Amino acid sequence: MTEQLRSHDQVAIKGDIVKEDLDQIELNLSEFSPKIKDKTFVVSGGAGFLGSWFSDAAIRMGGRVVCVDNLIAGSQKSILHLKDHPNFQFVEEDITEFSRVSPDFSH
Repeated sequence: MTEQLRSHDQVAIKGDIVKEDLDQIELNLSEFSPKIKDKTFVVSGGAGFLGSWFSDAAIRMGGRVVCVDNLIAGSQKSILHLKDHPNFQFVEEDITEFSRVSPDFSH
């Protein structure tokens, strides 16, 4: 029981750190927000650590993201919070075999 509690506490702390990091990144990149707003980005490896971070930041600045990941190294857990966001689309595919996709942000 104690181990489960510690694990849960670490997740909560990690979530706060990630939010603080994103807030700071958004502040630091605020001058770029107009360049990101309403643009669409294809993020290869979008379910990985860096790809999910970039997706978060781009969406927070008004961008749209097509996340392409074959989930060999990435995880859907990294992008679960973005799944229903209207500016996010996930494509499970190997980027080396990526076919042209028309982004659908209508949901």
